[in-house]
Amino acid sequence: MSMKYCCTFIASLFFFLNVAKSQDLPVKRIATIESFITALFRENKSQKFIIKNYMYLPSNDTTSLKKKERFISNSLDSLKKRHNSLVFSPGYKIVSYVKFKGEKKMFSESLQDIAIITVHDKPVIYLCFYDDKIYSFTLIKKGKYSYFIIV
Repeated sequence: MSMKYCCTFIASLFFFLNVAKSQDLPVKRIATIESFITALFRENKSQKFIIKNYMYLPSNDTTSLKKKERFISNSLDSLKKRHNSLVFSPGYKIVSYVKFKGEKKMFSESLQDIAIITVHDKPVIYLCFYDDKIYSFTLIKKGKYSYFIIV
């Protein structure tokens, strides 16, 4: 058994243990979040790469693609500045909103489409999904409701 095989096995085991903890999230969404985190925080991929591979951008509205990309790029910069050190924490997990045991927010979106990245069981990043792509990770609170900014 080679060292490369052992390292691959251990890395896979760690990933699947995290997946098992998030069993109510579709596996494809978990993979999207893991890849998104890796691309943004660890590999420093370009914003265009992240938008193309992980974000859902509806094409049938009045906002131009260029404006959407600019808004998401600014949001990615902000996300990276605020949470860069947190996602390297060994205590981070991906959980569905439904299974999250902490303080709940009220959303207008379907709760089945919301995932949370937590660090030591505290919410750090909320993600809203459309199919298996990230629809938004930018959240605002208005009154008792929290809303995702969708571009």
